[in-house]
Amino acid sequence: MHTISNGEIFMGSTGGSRKRGSQIMLDDDLYRGLAAEAAIEGRSISALIREAVAQWLESRRQRLITETPFWALVGSGHSGQPADARISEDVDRYLYPSRSPKPPLDQQRPPAQERYLRSARHSILIDTSALYASLDADDPNHVDARDYLQRARAPMRDTVFGEAMTLITLHLGISLAIRTGDALLAGEPFRIYRLSPEELDETWRIFCRLADKEWSYVDCSVLAVAHRMKIGQVFAFDHHVDQMQSLGLRRVP
Repeated sequence: MHTISNGEIFMGSTGGSRKRGSQIMLDDDLYRGLAAEAAIEGRSISALIREAVAQWLESRRQRLITETPFWALVGSGHSGQPADARISEDVDRYLYPSRSPKPPLDQQRPPAQERYLRSARHSILIDTSALYASLDADDPNHVDARDYLQRARAPMRDTVFGEAMTLITLHLGISLAIRTGDALLAGEPFRIYRLSPEELDETWRIFCRLADKEWSYVDCSVLAVAHRMKIGQVFAFDHHVDQMQSLGLRRVP
């Protein structure tokens, strides 16, 4: 075990700001590796560590969505869907054709004032429908999705990620699906998380208990995560989410 003392490394920025000393302990193998790299580059071990820490902090910085790789893909897809298709408002219908027809349009969207009030809150989840609408320039909800994206930061579960990849592939092509997946897996603007064991159990309970709703497994996972995380809103356009309002989950925008 090797110690790098306060005199060797300072975790602080330059340019006049005060530096703070820090002592760290390194395993022998790690120390030898750093020493070898330092000798090759002609730099000190502390300089290598400072650089690594700075790079790690930069990777965790929350950038504006317009600075992320995902933003370059927004609106780049064209499904050619007719005006009455509205894929983002009935995702299950376009993934699972045996599903029942969508309800009348006046039942799908809440009044504009209510949508505004919902958007004033901050803790939200993201649904497949919102991700899809942001990409498909031909979707009737594209502009709303694009605009809301610029102020939304939301966790995404792996179930939504998987469903979104399938929907994008079917209607916008595999190339855009791959580029979208790569951009999202880079970590911004939506962090992707696996369902926890508790969320998995709750998803299955909802799926079985509310079978009359004809919700997909992914729909149920969104509701389960919302309950576990105590989140009351989901960024979505799919009318299935409106059926969850009585269970404490509402959609925005």
